[in-house]
Amino acid sequence: MEKEFAKMASMLLSSQIQTHIFHLQTESYAEHKALQAYYEGIDPLLDELVEDFQGEHGIVKGYTSYKMVEYTGAEAVIKYFDELRDNVNKMRTSVGDYSNLQNQIDNIITLINKTRYKLKNLK
Repeated sequence: MEKEFAKMASMLLSSQIQTHIFHLQTESYAEHKALQAYYEGIDPLLDELVEDFQGEHGIVKGYTSYKMVEYTGAEAVIKYFDELRDNVNKMRTSVGDYSNLQNQIDNIITLINKTRYKLKNLK
């Protein structure tokens, strides 16, 4: 359980940095602002999730890093968020049936979906 949770937490920590890179490289103001809302919003949500998980299961060990990529266009960024959402949904089993932890993951998925909406529809 802890190993899979550490993988999900690592992926979400990485998403904050990756999104900040996309934010700094895009030439679209709408993308710039949507990405900023994500990287500013994910930190408190993830911090709350990890601390709550650690309250149940102890300190999480085994964080990993992810390779950062350059901005190549809006479609690639949308695909990034599609994959992020799919991966979080797959890994959510790592918190078991704890409704408090599942609700926090729901909040993270909501942030991902809001970002996807903004990237797809606000120009």
